[in-house]
Amino acid sequence: MGRGAPPLGPQGPTPSNSVASWEDWWPEKPMAWAVGFAVFYFLAYWLTDFITELSEVIPDRVSLIYIPAFVRVVSVLVAGLAGLVGIFIGTLGVSILYVGDPAHLALANATASTAGIGLSYWLMLKAMGRSSLPLNLPVLVLLTVLYSTFNAMTHGLVWDLIGMGDGLSTTELALMMIGDLTGVVLMYFILRLGIRYVRRARRSEEQA
Repeated sequence: MGRGAPPLGPQGPTPSNSVASWEDWWPEKPMAWAVGFAVFYFLAYWLTDFITELSEVIPDRVSLIYIPAFVRVVSVLVAGLAGLVGIFIGTLGVSILYVGDPAHLALANATASTAGIGLSYWLMLKAMGRSSLPLNLPVLVLLTVLYSTFNAMTHGLVWDLIGMGDGLSTTELALMMIGDLTGVVLMYFILRLGIRYVRRARRSEEQA
């Protein structure tokens, strides 16, 4: 996909009164990033469905371990608006092709998923007075907590508006938040372990 894209706009902090334009939200080769994160999201959902069947609260809706949450958070940190587009496309594809939702429900899910992470990222940009956020652990933690909260709220609101059953109860909303948090934490530690393993393997090869 070429060299890494800036998270959102130019690197480094910007004055607190500076507002990033929509052009700042696009990385280089945005279509490649969008398609890449859409595929990544689809695979993450499949993995969640494969390993967390016993932890589902609402089948295909709420799980106590939701791995795609990690993809949502990382996508905007890495690719900005292109990442959001990828999440929208990926969620839409999962809903229609994998879950088998009707078009209106698939569109509602994709909108809620994109709105939750998009609003969280935008609020962090405004609060920190930046046009981009660094990809580090403190930012990842703050964005994850904020996203988990807004994602449950947007899904609860959208599902209630389209008349999906009785919407989500307070308990189910809390469990959705927990699932997003555990999904991000799990994937973060798996990624860290993978990086350490690769580094040790390279050191062993260099010393051999």
